[in-house]
Order: sequence, then C-alpha cells, then structure tokens
Amino acid sequence: KEASTLFEEIDDKYVEPSNPLYFVPGKPDHFIWTSDRDGFDHLYLYKTDGSLVKRLTQGDWAVTDFLGFNTDGSTAYLSATKESPLEQNTYSINLKSAKITRLSPVKGTHRSQISSSGKYLIDSYSNSQSAREILVANNKGNTLKPLLSAANPLENYKMGTTQLMSVEANDGTLLYARMIFPFDFNPSKKYPVVVYVYGGPHA
Repeated sequence: KEASTLFEEIDDKYVEPSNPLYFVPGKPDHFIWTSDRDGFDHLYLYKTDGSLVKRLTQGDWAVTDFLGFNTDGSTAYLSATKESPLEQNTYSINLKSAKITRLSPVKGTHRSQISSSGKYLIDSYSNSQSAREILVANNKGNTLKPLLSAANPLENYKMGTTQLMSVEANDGTLLYARMIFPFDFNPSKKYPVVVYVYGGPHA
C-alpha cells in the first residue's frame, strides 16, 4: 500500500514541528498535534485524513510539554504556562469537551510524570519558598503521599531579597525580570549592577 499524507502544516514564514504526533489510545485515526501557528504552542486534535476535529487549547499562554493519556484516551495530560509565564503547571484536558483542569494547586514550576493508567502523577516542583517538593497525587490534583521535601541549601547564608518585576518593551510587550539585592542593601547608597539578558529563541 502506498504511503499517504496524514497532515500538512504550511506557513508563509516558517513552521517548527518540534513535537511528534500523539495518537489517541483506542482511536488510531485520531492524533494530537502541537502548533504555534497563533504565536503560542497549543494542542489540536486531528483525524488521519487531515481534517481538524477541534482545537483543544487556546489563549495567550503556551503548552510546554505533552505528558500522556489515560487508559481509554478520553483525557490527555500536559504542562503549560496558563496561570502565568512565571509558572509551569500540570493540567488534564477532556478531549470531548476540551475542558482543562489544573492538577498542581501550589504556585511554582511543576514537572510531572503521569502513570500509564492516567490515575496518578508524580509532581516535582519548586518556588521562591521551596527548594524542591516531590509528591504523589491523583488525577484530580489531590496529594496522596509526600515523597521529598528538600531543605533549603542556602538557609545558613546571608542572602539578599529577590524581587520579581516586569518591564514594558517599546511595543507594549511585558518582559519579566528579577532583581537580586545585596543582603545588607541600603537604598540610600549606590551599587554596581550586573545585568543578565536572555533574548534568544524559545524564550
């Protein structure tokens, strides 16, 4: 049998297919495709005849990782910046209704692994107050068992405060930054400043 094209994406400027197809369990003619066609990586449900079934995610935020499905393929799991570009959370999404549910209630950067059944997840996260927390949760986002609570390795050091901030670019885009002050900061004094800039691709 001759090979056939399942799907083709075309753009006047460029396309960057950095993720594979994710075929839906139990529906071999359905797959999920990740595209940044609107400026943000989002998930789209397609059939193998190339037709779009539905758009699964949308908004001014990005899907950062596809984590898997539950057993019957009715639900998918993903990481995304839906709450804030300063956070990464874990979500489930119902493929029929496209309803998205947050599974990581604690503010921070979450990296999760989903069990093969889709019933459980191991959630590893950190934030400005926690060095590292790892726990087992169910697919409703309820914690079942803590696995690790890392001590702050800098607890006995004199550390300056860190202030999160945003700076507006000329075109109105918000650029996020953090300012780290000396531990003995005196606002009436002048200090030398070291500036780190990252403006590369995939930021």
